[in-house]
Amino acid sequence: MWNRLSPTNSNRLLHDNGPDPPWMQGPLKVAFLGASGVGRTSILQQFFKHDFPKDHIRTSKRTVYRSCLVCDTCIRELMVLDVPPQKYFPIDNLAEWNNGNPLGLRTVHTYVLVYDMGNLDTFQYCRNMRDQILESFNHRDFKIMVVGNKVDMVSNPHTQELKDISTLVRKHWRCGYVECSAKHNYKIGDIFKEMMGYPQFFKHDFPKDHIRTSKRTVYRSCLVCDTCIRELMVLDVPPQKYFPIDNLAEWNNGNPLGLRTVHTYVLVYDMGNLDTFQYCRNMRDQILESFNHRDFKIMVVGNKVDMVSNPHTQELKDISTLVRKHWRCGYVECSAKHNYKIGDIFKEMMGYPVGGTAPKLEFSQSIGSKNRCTIL
Repeated sequence: MWNRLSPTNSNRLLHDNGPDPPWMQGPLKVAFLGASGVGRTSILQQFFKHDFPKDHIRTSKRTVYRSCLVCDTCIRELMVLDVPPQKYFPIDNLAEWNNGNPLGLRTVHTYVLVYDMGNLDTFQYCRNMRDQILESFNHRDFKIMVVGNKVDMVSNPHTQELKDISTLVRKHWRCGYVECSAKHNYKIGDIFKEMMGYPQFFKHDFPKDHIRTSKRTVYRSCLVCDTCIRELMVLDVPPQKYFPIDNLAEWNNGNPLGLRTVHTYVLVYDMGNLDTFQYCRNMRDQILESFNHRDFKIMVVGNKVDMVSNPHTQELKDISTLVRKHWRCGYVECSAKHNYKIGDIFKEMMGYPVGGTAPKLEFSQSIGSKNRCTIL
C-alpha cells in the first residue's frame, strides 16, 4: 500500500504491489452534465473563479477547469469538464470519436448530473443520462452524483416531489446528492466534498449541543498556496485567564499548551454578546506585552453572525474599525452553524484576498515546517 503525502513523508513513497497513490494517478477527471439552463457553468464559475455570471450564456463548447484538491494531506490534481447538453452518452469509444467533437466523457472518474430545482422536468435529463452511463460501461470504476441547483429559487425546498428525488438518488441509486445555489455560493464547496467522499473546516460538522472545551485539541491539515504546500496545525484551547508572560510561566502552569510558539493567534468573540470582545482585547494586549521581537500575527473573528438581527449596528462597526484600522489585524465575521465564511478565516490567515483568488505566496521555510495557529 502507499503512504499518504504529507510534509513529513513526501520523500518516502512506499509501494507494496497496491494501487498507485493519488498523486501518481494523474488528474481526477470530473464531468458536469445537465440540461440547458440548469446552472452547470455557474456552479463551476463560483467554485473556481468566485464569480457568478449575471446573464445566462449558453454553453456551446467544452470548457476545462483545473485546480487541485487536498484530501487528508493527499494532493490530487482536479480536471473538470463543462460540456454542452448531450442528447446521448457515447455508448463506446468509437461512438465518441465518430461524433466529430470528442469530449472525453468516457475517461471521466466522476459524473455530476445537475438539475434545476425550480424545474423538475430537468431531472428527467439526469435520469436518462445516468441510465445511459450505466449501460455503456461494464467493469470500469466511476462515480455518479446528482446536484440540485437554484435552491434559492424554490419557495419550499421540502415539497414531496423534491423529497422523492432525494430519496431516489440517495437510497435507490446510492449516489451522492447536494442541493445548492450557485448564485449565493450556497453549498458549492459541498459538491466537491461529496465528490471526494468527505463526511464543516476540518470535520465539516456542527455540534448540536455546546460542549465546554476542557483540554487542548489539535487539528491537522494542510494548505496549498499556489502550488506551495504547507502543513497546518491548529490548537483549540480552553479559555485562558492570562497569556503566559514567558516560557517559564507557561511551563510552571502545570499544563503547557504551547501558546508561545504559535505563528497566528485567532481571537474569537460572540457577535450577539459584545462583552466577549473584551476578552479578545485583553488577550491581545497580553500577547503584545509578552513578546519583544518574535514575528507573529493576530486576527479577530466574530462568530454567530446569524444570531444577530442587525449585523450593521454602530457597536459592531466600531469593533470592525478598531480591529482593522487601529490594531491593523485581519477581521472576519462568520457563522459556524451555517458554515458561512469559515473558509475566509483561513484565507485571511494566509494573506489571501477574502472572496477572491489567492495570490502567489512563497514560503522560505522548508516543506516540512508547520504553520501553527491557536484559536482563543
